[in-house]
This record gives sequence, C-alpha cells and structure tokens, in this order.
Amino acid sequence: MNSKVGCSSEPSGCIARISARHYGYRLALLRGLLVVTLLGFPVLRVPPQQIDMDALSAEEEFRWGVRAFQNARYNEAIMSFEQSLAHRPDVPIVREWLGRAYYYSGFYEPAIDVWETLIAEGYGHNRLANRIELIRASQGVGPETAPEDRYVVSAEINGRQADQVVFQRPTSVEPLANGSFMAASYGTHEIHVFDANGVVIQTLRGGLEGFNRPFDIARDRSGRVYVSEFGADRISVLDHAGRRLFSFGGRGIGEGSFLGPQYLTLDDEEFIYVSDWGNRRVSKFDREGGFVLSFGRPRAGFSGLSRPTGLVYLDGYVYVADAGNQAIFVFDTSGNYVRSIRELGLTRPESLSAYTGGRLLVANGSEIVLLDPERETVRRDFDLDQPPSKITSVQVDANGNIITADFDADKIMVLSPMSSLYAGLDVRIDRVNSDNHPEVLLEISVRDRSGRSQLGLGTPNFVITEDAGGILQGPEVIFAGHERSPVEAAVVVERHSSMAAYSNEIRRVTEDLLGTLGSNARSFVVGGEEAPGIVAARSESNSDKARAAAGGDYHESAAVDRALRLAVGSLIDSPAPRELVLLTDGAAKEDRFSSFGLQETLQYLHVNDVRFSVVYLESGIAVAELEYLVEETGGRSVYAFEAAGLAPFVDHMLARRTGRYVLRYVSAKDTEFGRRYIPLEIEVAHLRRTGRDETGYFAPLRF
Repeated sequence: MNSKVGCSSEPSGCIARISARHYGYRLALLRGLLVVTLLGFPVLRVPPQQIDMDALSAEEEFRWGVRAFQNARYNEAIMSFEQSLAHRPDVPIVREWLGRAYYYSGFYEPAIDVWETLIAEGYGHNRLANRIELIRASQGVGPETAPEDRYVVSAEINGRQADQVVFQRPTSVEPLANGSFMAASYGTHEIHVFDANGVVIQTLRGGLEGFNRPFDIARDRSGRVYVSEFGADRISVLDHAGRRLFSFGGRGIGEGSFLGPQYLTLDDEEFIYVSDWGNRRVSKFDREGGFVLSFGRPRAGFSGLSRPTGLVYLDGYVYVADAGNQAIFVFDTSGNYVRSIRELGLTRPESLSAYTGGRLLVANGSEIVLLDPERETVRRDFDLDQPPSKITSVQVDANGNIITADFDADKIMVLSPMSSLYAGLDVRIDRVNSDNHPEVLLEISVRDRSGRSQLGLGTPNFVITEDAGGILQGPEVIFAGHERSPVEAAVVVERHSSMAAYSNEIRRVTEDLLGTLGSNARSFVVGGEEAPGIVAARSESNSDKARAAAGGDYHESAAVDRALRLAVGSLIDSPAPRELVLLTDGAAKEDRFSSFGLQETLQYLHVNDVRFSVVYLESGIAVAELEYLVEETGGRSVYAFEAAGLAPFVDHMLARRTGRYVLRYVSAKDTEFGRRYIPLEIEVAHLRRTGRDETGYFAPLRF
C-alpha cells in the first residue's frame, strides 16, 4: 500500500512518516545553505541565539504541508499546517491552507470556521466568502436551473464573418457530449462542428455525393450521425468521424419514401422517426434504414397531420409539431394517436426538444417556448436581444445553455440562465504539480454556480498569473474531462459477516463488472475490513481482482466509510472520471458510517469529484444511506443479476464527462532552490462568464 492511501485511511500512520520527513528536510536545508555558499552567494552569519527557530520550523512545516496537499495527502497536510501554526499562530496564509486541507478532506464545517475567522480579521474577504457561499449552496451534483430563471443571449455566431460565409440558413443544431455542437447549413450544403467557443473545428460535406439541403441532425448512442436531406429526399447515415456509411429513403409517396424530409428523433430502442413535410406523415425506420411504419393520416378522432415539422421522443411517446394545425400531437411508438396540445399560443411550432422535468422546448416562429405537456402550460422565459426572424431549432447543450438556429437571420445564438451570467463560474485549482519546474501542471475543475461541469473549454479560455507578475497566455491543455478517456474505478467490497455467504457471487459480479468495463477503466479493489486496504492493484488481472474481492476476512463491524475514504484517496491520483462501486448484500447495519459520518463521506466524494454507485447482491434492496450517496453524486444502484446484466450500469459509468482540465505551462519564476512560495492565480472566461481561483506551490528542493 502506498503512503498516500495509508494516510487517507489511517491518520495516525502518517505521523511517523512526517517526523522522518522533517528530519530529512532539516538535513537538506543545511546542505542547501552549503550549496549557496559554494555558488558564491553571501551567507548571512547569525549567532545561534538570534535564530528564530519557531519561524524556521513554521516555514518548514508550511512548505511540507503545501507539498503534501499538492500530492493529495490531505491528512498529512492538515497536521503540517497545524504544527506550523503551533509555532506561529498568526500567519494568515497558513490558516487559509489549513481550511483548504479540511475542505478537500470532506470536513466542510472546520474549513468554514477557519475561513470565517480570517474574513472577520480582514483577510481574503472576497475569495474566501465566495468559496463559503459555494459550499453552502452545494447539494451533491447540483440543482437544476430553476424553471423561473430567465435565459438571455450570451453569444451570437454569425453566418457571415468579415468577408467569408461560414454558414448560411442554419436549420438545425445538435449538441455533443463534449460541449461542442453540430449545425446544418442548409444554404451551403454543409454540416459544421463548432467548439464550445463557437469556432468551427470540422466541416462535413457528405463525401463524393455531397449533401443536398441538409436539414436536421440526430445521433445515436454509438456515435452514428443521421442527416435528413430535404433536397435529396433521403436520410444519410455517417460514422462518428463524419464519413458516409449509407443512405435510405428516396423521392416518392410510397412507404419509406419522402417528399421533403425535415426533423429527426430517436427512441430508446434507437428507431428513427422522420417528419415528412410533403407526404404529411411521420415515418419510422430501424437504425439500418429498414422501413417499419408511418403515421399521421386521418383516422377516427384525428383529422391528420397538415404540415408536420419538429418531433421529439420523450418518456415513451412521440411528440409531433404541426405548423398547419398550430398544435402538437402525441403518438405512441406504434403510431397510435394519443392526444393533441392546442390553444397555447403556438402559431408556428417547428423544432421540439426535451428539457428538464419532462418539459419541451418549442421553436415557435420567432420565439422560444417552454411547454409542460402534462399540465398543458407554457412559459416564455427567453429574452432575445432582438426579435429573430425564424427559429428552426432549439436544443440544450452539455453545459446547460440553449442553442438556437435562426434560419432567416443566418445566425446561431447561445442563451444562458441570467443568474449564471451574474454569478459567474466556480473555478477550483485542485492540484499543482511542480516536480519538473519550470514546467508546471495545473489540475483545475470548472463548473457553473449550480454545480454543472463546464465542458469543451480550451487554451483561449484560460489565463494564468504567477506571483502577481506577467500574464502567462496560452497554457497547453493536456487533459480535458469532456473527452472520452478510461475511467478510474474502485470496487469496494463490504466485509460485514453477513457477506461471508456471498463469496461466489462477489467473485462472479466483480469479474463481470470489470470485464464489461474492459480497457475503458483502470480499476482496483478495496476490502472493507476493520482495517481496510487495497487487496488488488490496478496492475493485476481481472480474475485476480475477482479472487481478491471474494477473499479476505469478515467482521461484525460494518464501518464502510473508512473503506470508501481509502478508495477515494487512490482515485484522485488521476484527473480522469472517478467511479466508486460498492458491493453489498444490503442488510440492515447501523454502523456503516460510524467512523466519519454520512455527510462527511458525501462531502469527501463530492469535493473530489467521485461518483458513487451500488451493486446489490440481493434483489429488491435499497439502503437509504447508500441511495442518498448515489443520488447526490449522480451514480446508480442496480441488482447484480438483472436480466439486462451490468452493461447498462457500465454504459452509465463510461458516458460520464467532467469539467476537469490539466494545463501545462512554463514558469519564469525563480524558486530559490525550492524554498520560495510562488503564488498562482487562474482566470477562466466563457460566454460572458468568468471565474477565478488562487493557490501557490513550492518546487522540489534542489541543491
């Protein structure tokens, strides 16, 4: 077991290591003075009785505490900062760092107490007050934007930029999981991919055949892209890289043919629905283009579609906008008419898309409407700088913004919640790696004030300043949590005596889980004994991990919180998405969180961006405490032997994207052989929102 894991679970075990480290540090300090002398720098000769040993010890402890913190050894950092303050209790920066170490250890209240005392003394008011406000407001993953919050324009992308036509007559936007989005340029027969800053990063033209009036875009879970071509009366299917695979449809009035296909949607089984303007119907196809059925013709109790436009699948039903009837019609997936939604001021409904809480975003002529289909009520909470001409698409992107396409005005608009523009971004510098100074690596996380990760940021969004000096422009982004990468996964096996009878099931489930994850995860196994430990490292085979998970000793104590903290301590070695899975029988146990407490465990998971999930070995079980952690961190709980297997559970793990970034830059600061504390600040700007954070670091000692 490495020292970091041991310190995360056994604070007392850190003391001996710290003492030994401090002895080595003092020896290194003397050697450093000798090196300075040999290099020709003057050495101040001070009589021994005039040396302030308290100041020297305080600085030594502070330096070690900062280095321990930057290596995610938070317990060691806390003890070093406390020892530094024992020598010099009046140093504000050490107290601020102590609060930071409490915070990252999941102990929010001690952190707030330290920071509020500093604020009362006139130190770091705005910075610390902002962090306290965010802690107080945090609720697990973060609440959804309140429905009454108004949206305002935060960015506009014009089709004509300078003397160049970038796009013309945009008909559709399709958000991507990494914060970027696709847009169909009807007028130039192209599809563009824009990054989160609105810059074109890829253009698709449909290969040798080309696109003919591309209208709408949809994607399935595998990354396939479906494009409706209004001019060619067909649907083209592209792979995830934009290469054409095949097309289906063709001009005609027969089943499976089109006369002006427009909008697309996919259901849970990935059947494709196409609104056919000329044939006044909706057609359903399988993912290979095989025709299944069509609907929308008149029948008893239903007068038929007139001008079908937008459509969306939601909760088992297909909603179809009809501009001719000024209504939205609801069908089941077999094409049976269910009901209509009328008389809500929908004069020209076009695009439909899913919003939170079972609601729909509707592009209604020159406005955006939020529709509650159950209550049949609408809200108009979208302020546009000027009335648009004709909105043909409205979608929610991965960052919680709303993207719209204005067909006649040749522009794409991004709208953001008004409260988020005023509140700004929540930016945290989590770790600084200066081991190879002057190269410095900065691990940061970026969220909005409700806790939603901000995805798709790049070099232009970051500005770094060291020691209040010159701005270091253009840090290199070497890791971005919005790009697909192997996840870090910890499997924790509860080792209460009630689990002893499940050794075969534990082995089978662990091997199945890790096998389904495959090369998409770096995993290890933690045994939840009285003294928890890593029983199978990342380097071991899945079969060895499964055997280790099923082995070990079982005890009457069920204090699983110690094992969870140990697992988190090892997960944070990497900036990759962090997943923690607990295997349990779900039996009633009162002491699961007796060592650290349920709320402190949640806070430790949350501040370190770890998602918690549960696999139950018995069906029909739901432990309230565990389900609370699952819900608040965005995880899932599942019965191990569901008919569908663990594949959907694993898919949820692998689909995760985070707002975590690692930036690399070259420092111009003199570290004074590793003894100088270098303050550091970062500012992040995106869509009229900014956020900043401050920290500092020591480079390694060099002699």
